Amino acid sequence: DTLGMRATRSNTVEYKDVFVPDENVIHKTEEFLASFIMKNAAWAFGTFAAMYYAIGRGVGNWVKETLTTRKPKGYSQTMGYHPAMRARAGEIFADLEAARYMVYNAAWTHDHKGPGPETYAACLRAKYIAAQTTGRVVRSASIACGAHGLMKGLPFERMLRDAVTAPIMPPNEDACLDLIGIMDLGLNPDEILPFLKEEETCQTVVN
Repeated sequence: DTLGMRATRSNTVEYKDVFVPDENVIHKTEEFLASFIMKNAAWAFGTFAAMYYAIGRGVGNWVKETLTTRKPKGYSQTMGYHPAMRARAGEIFADLEAARYMVYNAAWTHDHKGPGPETYAACLRAKYIAAQTTGRVVRSASIACGAHGLMKGLPFERMLRDAVTAPIMPPNEDACLDLIGIMDLGLNPDEILPFLKEEETCQTVVN
C-alpha cells in the first residue's frame, strides 16, 4: 500500500522441499547483495532508470496534448501559444531528451561491456538523472497546465503519485550520488565509513 506503487511488493519468499528444473532457473547466487548490486546492475538499477524516464515521458506527452488542444475561455488559440507555457514545455522536452540518452548509454554500456564497475556506474548515473528529470518534469507540468490538470478525471494525479517515488526507489538519490562519487574519485570502498553508527549489542554476564 505504497504511494504510486500499489502493485509493488517486496516480500521475501522462502520455499522448502521443492524441485526446480535446471531450464527454469533464471539466477542462482549465495551472495545476493554482491550479485544483485554489481552483476545485475542493469536489471536492478537500469530498469528503474528506464521506468522513471518513461513516467516523465508520459507526463511530457500529456503536457503536449493539453497545450496543443486546450483553449482558455475567451481565446482562439491553444495554451501552447502562450510564451510562458511554451517555455515550460521546452524545459520539459529538453530534460527528457537528456534523460533518454542517459538511459540509452547505460543500456549500451551493458550490451557492449557486460556486468562490471563501468556498467554499474552508468546505471547509477542514469537512475539519478531519470529521477531528477521526472521530478522537474512533474513540477513544470503542474505549472504549464494549471489547475485544470489537477482534476480527478485526468491522468496527471496518477503520474504525480508515480513520480514521487523516483528519488527514493533504491538506490535512492543520496546513495546514487555517494556511489558515483566513490567510483569517479577512485576511492577504496573498503575504507568508506558507515553512514550511521551501528547499534551496540548488550551482553549480560552471569557469575
